[in-house]
Amino acid sequence: MATATKNSKATTSATAASSAENTAEVKAEIKTEVKKEKRKYEQSEGILCKSITSGGLYMPGLKSNILYTWIDSGDQIEVEYQDLLAAIRSNNSYVMRPFFVIEDEEFVSQFPQLKKLYDKLYSVGELKDVITDLSPADMKATILSLPQGAQDSIKHIASKMVSDGTLDSVRKIKILDEIFDTEMSVMTGLFD
Repeated sequence: MATATKNSKATTSATAASSAENTAEVKAEIKTEVKKEKRKYEQSEGILCKSITSGGLYMPGLKSNILYTWIDSGDQIEVEYQDLLAAIRSNNSYVMRPFFVIEDEEFVSQFPQLKKLYDKLYSVGELKDVITDLSPADMKATILSLPQGAQDSIKHIASKMVSDGTLDSVRKIKILDEIFDTEMSVMTGLFD
């Protein structure tokens, strides 16, 4: 009987040890997955960037001297890694205001200041929705809370909407004129 008890205890200890090893292996695998290596970019590697600026946008590459050209908002082109890195490090307004957004999530995740900025940023379609879908008071509050580059984009979008007649709310146009110190109401024939 004593032998059966000893064997039972030995089996229980072996099972516990095996279970502990398995748990340690699983934890090690999880840590390995979490510590995923950062992607290494080549200096001349192109990274997709999308303009959020209405109209043409031209950015000279700080390292390569390439002139990057977007024709209108929504256009996508590749910008060399070295130029994006130089723009971020120099706090360049093209990237930090921003006038365009970097479409490579892995690249953006390596720069906390960009990640924070992009978390607040609206897409071009959403910027248009700020003008069309919100009440005048909510529109004003939302516009004032946006980064400068997004505000500039809204100004251009609103101007296009007023000139083509898709924005005809007198209150909204007056609020936009107040925010941006413009005279869009003149385009509609509205005068104070």
